Amino acid sequence: MRKKVLLQILLPLLILMASPALANFEVSLNKGIALYLEKNYSESIVYLEQAVSENPNSPVANQLLGLSNYQVGNYQLSADYLEKAKQLDPENKDINLELGNSYLQLNRYDDAEKELSQYLSSNPKSGIGLYYLGYAQLLNGNYEQSIESLSNANNLNPELNLQSLYYQGVSYYSLFKYQKARQKFLQVQELAPKGDKLGLSAQEYLDILRVLGKRYYANFSFGYQYDTNVGLEPDNVQIFTDEKDSSLYLFLNLGYKPYFTDEATIGFDYRTFFSFHDELTDFNLQNHTISVYGEKDANNFSKPVRGFLSYSYKIVLIDGSPADNLFSQSHIVVPGFTVRWSEKLTSRIFYKFQYDDFKDFQERDAYNNSLTFANFYRLYNGRLILSPGVKLELNSANNIQGERSYTYWSPTVFLEASASPMDKVILFSRLHYHYQNYYDDEFERRDNQFGFRALLQRELYKALYLDLAYDFIYNGSNSDVPGPEPFQYNRNVFTVGFSLKY
Repeated sequence: MRKKVLLQILLPLLILMASPALANFEVSLNKGIALYLEKNYSESIVYLEQAVSENPNSPVANQLLGLSNYQVGNYQLSADYLEKAKQLDPENKDINLELGNSYLQLNRYDDAEKELSQYLSSNPKSGIGLYYLGYAQLLNGNYEQSIESLSNANNLNPELNLQSLYYQGVSYYSLFKYQKARQKFLQVQELAPKGDKLGLSAQEYLDILRVLGKRYYANFSFGYQYDTNVGLEPDNVQIFTDEKDSSLYLFLNLGYKPYFTDEATIGFDYRTFFSFHDELTDFNLQNHTISVYGEKDANNFSKPVRGFLSYSYKIVLIDGSPADNLFSQSHIVVPGFTVRWSEKLTSRIFYKFQYDDFKDFQERDAYNNSLTFANFYRLYNGRLILSPGVKLELNSANNIQGERSYTYWSPTVFLEASASPMDKVILFSRLHYHYQNYYDDEFERRDNQFGFRALLQRELYKALYLDLAYDFIYNGSNSDVPGPEPFQYNRNVFTVGFSLKY
């Protein structure tokens, strides 16, 4: 506890009080202070509450009771008592610092910035005050100001060097300034003791930046799948067999960024997927996608905004080993943008236009338009990321006489989660509900689809990973078609594989 606060708390105890009520107040306050200094915060609260009940207008008792509640995690009570202490003693600027910290714990970032700024108006050279202000600005999404405050805090108080560098790195990362973020996180690693949580978190950021900061990148995966209802499009079933089979798969992703800065990126990407079925060789699949994309910061907004635009050409081949018959080809355009509201919250909004051309199923040829909105919540220092979202879709298909209509409108809601429960382990899951209304179908087809995916990825050695995955999809389709509904199905897909990442 700072000397000034201790003097303000202890000084009244030097004054003898004649009234029995004031004497009782003095005893309770004195006991509360002793227990607080012994770090016995729960017991100190008992006596300090007695002191406040005996003298509600004591700024010292209210302030210390607020500090004690802060120490045991009662942040709302802490703020309540510190607000009262501030009203009773507005000249005591130390209360602004403590109240600002309580507001931080209550996610009241605007109020925290205000209180900490008031504290610094009287203590402009306070390293700890600048540090907490920088942290509040970071959580409030004011990244440029956060970097300045944390840098000044570091200069004034070298003991805050590690924390200041770490949160400067987070601010640069949130501003999409990946090269500067990398420099800060490398400094954190140099200073952090072994096993320090900031050092471990800095390493997690560096792992992400190692991918984001590369001009070249590559990912190769291979493994085994068992599918209880084989489909041509694993993620969005277009045609399915209602038959079980096992298969080997290969996946390759290659990328290059000819133009790459913190402010803008232009890149090329190639992805391909092969499946080799044990029995259903007619459903062997090749999927090739070539993309060009660009990203750029938008500097005219109060929050960090990055726009992006991509174009992709995709072909799907089936039949035989290797697959060699054209099944479909698609043109895909995706514009959108990302907004970082705070260190913990990012939003992503994008529109997707896709034209699908099926060689032998002209009734499926369609112009597909969709709009997706998703939030990303970064929790527990990034070890857990939750992403709820919604997608609205309109598929305008060919109207072929004598064929069923594939024109539909559809909303989808989903929840994705990515977690790192332990070192070198990543868990990913996705849960979705998908409704499709084929409003132009004479048989009034309606689909209600539920899906779940779980993936565990374990780093085995440097760039080598073990992949274990399970996918489940239930499509509860119904229509006026006599007999069993042909579009109703279940799928269970089990995957064991390995990945190499560069």
